[in-house]
Order: sequence, then structure tokens, then C-alpha cells
Amino acid sequence: MTTPRSLTHDEKKASEAAFRGLPLDDNWTEAAKEVYEGIIQALGKNPSELEVSEEVSLPAHIEGTGGSSSHEPLELPISNSANSQEIPPELKQLTIRLRREAVESGILKDVTPLAQSIGLDFCVAMTNPLWEQYITSSPDF
Repeated sequence: MTTPRSLTHDEKKASEAAFRGLPLDDNWTEAAKEVYEGIIQALGKNPSELEVSEEVSLPAHIEGTGGSSSHEPLELPISNSANSQEIPPELKQLTIRLRREAVESGILKDVTPLAQSIGLDFCVAMTNPLWEQYITSSPDF
């Protein structure tokens, strides 16, 4: 049995494209193409029939406090990562309308003062797992 390894940048792009139903990119490495083809075959799709869809799915952004007046709910993505913590059932269907609500509910951590101290002049927020696992655990912080 082989030990698992992390995917390269190309392999991640290939897997994302395969799950989204996007066509294979000839610029990918051979390993990335194999990842793509393996996922397509596992999903039972025919790679030659895939086309770029008109509608590109972009990640939803949490509104700023002074942002637009539309208040459409934001559906939070749920990660199926093996190392992620279990998501409480009440958060699985949680809808967030404002950035402030996300900060108050504890989903996001407002790091604007820290960002301003290093020269950024806009609001910055991070998810708590990102902050705790990668930022505060860094010896540089």
C-alpha cells in the first residue's frame, strides 16, 4: 500500500475541473491529466462530451458592512476533508446575510486591526480554523 501524498497545484486544478464538468486542459502535467481522467471515469462521464458551461460558479462573498443593499443569503460550503473537524448540525444549514453576522456568530474572525497594522486599508476576516491552524500556529506570528 502506498502512502498518500498531497496533490500538486496542477492536480488540484484538474480535480476541480473534473468535478465541475470542465474540459481537460492540455497545459496540465501528465499526472494532473491522470487525476482528471480518473475522476471523470469514476463519475461515469465521457471527457469528450464536456464543455465549458456558460454559468461559471464563483464563490459567494460575504457582504461588507457598507456593501450593496441586496441581502441574499450566503450558503456556507461544507468541506468533506478527513482532517476537518465535524461540522455541528446547526451550522450545516446556516445562512449568513452580512459579514457582521458571520463575525458575531463565530464563523469568521475579524482581523482588520491586524491587517491595518501591516498596511491593508480594507476589512479582513478569516475563518476560525484557518486563523487557529495556520496563522496563530506560525512561529512568525
